[in-house]
Amino acid sequence: CNQSSSNHCKLSTLYAISPAKNSFIRGIIEKMKSMARTLMDAILVAIRSTEIAIRLSPLLILTPAAILSASRATNANNHLNNNNRTSDLAWNYTLYTVQSLGPAFVKICQWAAQRRDLFPQNVCDRLSQLHDATFFHSWKHTHETLTKSFGHNYHVN
Repeated sequence: CNQSSSNHCKLSTLYAISPAKNSFIRGIIEKMKSMARTLMDAILVAIRSTEIAIRLSPLLILTPAAILSASRATNANNHLNNNNRTSDLAWNYTLYTVQSLGPAFVKICQWAAQRRDLFPQNVCDRLSQLHDATFFHSWKHTHETLTKSFGHNYHVN
C-alpha cells in the first residue's frame, strides 16, 4: 500500500477474511444450497402427488358406482352386462386420466394389459386400448424437446 491509499489499505486489511473463514462460509453456503435443492424436490413431489390424487379422485365414486350397477344388471338379467354405461364412463375416465398423467403411467398400464395371469380379463381388455389409442403430440413438440435436451445438432450421429 502506498501513502495515498493507506486508509484504504487499513480498512481492507481490517475486513479481510482469512482462508479458513472463507472455506467455512463456502461450506455453509453449499450446505444451504443443498438444503434448498432438497426442499424444492420435496415441494415438487408434493405438487405432483397432489395432482395425481386430484386426477384420480373421481374414481373413488365412479368405481363403486360401476361395480354396483354391474351387480344390479347381473342380478336382474342373471348374466353380466358388459355394456354398462357407468362402467364405460369409469373406464373412459380412467384411460383418459392415465394418458394425461404421462408416459410412465401409460407404460405401466400397457404392461398390466399384457399380464392376464395377474389381472382379470376385463381389466386387461380395457387397458389394452392403451396399446393403440393413446394421445400423441406433434413432431414440433418432439423437435422442441429434443433440441432443449440435446442441442440443435441432436440428430447428428
